[in-house]
Amino acid sequence: MSTIAYGDSKFFEKSVAASFVKAAEAGGFSFGSAFDIDDKLAALGFHSERYSSVTAGGNVVVHPTWASLDLSQFGCEGMVLSLPAVEGFTESSFAEVKGCLVVENLTVFRALCSNSKKGLLVVWGHGRPNEAVRRLVGILDVALSGDAPLLAWSDIDLGGFGIVESLMSVSNRARPVMMGEEDLRAVDASRLLRRKEEYWADMRRFLERHPDSRFRDVAQACLELRGTLEQEALLFEYAQEKVRGLF
Repeated sequence: MSTIAYGDSKFFEKSVAASFVKAAEAGGFSFGSAFDIDDKLAALGFHSERYSSVTAGGNVVVHPTWASLDLSQFGCEGMVLSLPAVEGFTESSFAEVKGCLVVENLTVFRALCSNSKKGLLVVWGHGRPNEAVRRLVGILDVALSGDAPLLAWSDIDLGGFGIVESLMSVSNRARPVMMGEEDLRAVDASRLLRRKEEYWADMRRFLERHPDSRFRDVAQACLELRGTLEQEALLFEYAQEKVRGLF
């Protein structure tokens, strides 16, 4: 099954999709290693069509075959690139990029684009990476100079773990940033997002099924603190200082 509603309707994602998952679980369906709602829907045969584009911004000039783009001129909104537009990027397109940060949430993308150092490319992945996002990351994996970091920053929760692991499957040089136990414990407990018990059951299953995950320690800390962390909660002096240090 494939539905545009799954891709474009928040109502489907937040209100309807969970009903399919619960019905399947009640009927004894095994989701295997799937640990978040997107994985479970995919196991049921749904294929998300959420966004067929990727958004790029920052303070750098890039050179796809079809133009020369000063991304700083697009401000905090960045430039939306379709998959065909992404295919116009080559290794030489990113010669001036000193580092790339792929982020999950739009608010974080806008903040970073508004206050980015020269040479920083910021990519908004629209949540779970689609084909355009994965293709761009694959090109960057080869195109960036050897000392230019390619970093992925998502929420510290099950969805964020899945997003970054998906990007790391595309790029051997991609690595998570600000998603460790240290970062989780760096914020006041009042900023943590509290979850229902069903969520913590999913977190425990994640730990059981992914004993070698690089997110194992932070997942255990989430369980201990009974909270997860949205990217926006770190977007204060802590995150700004971290980003300045990285680039």
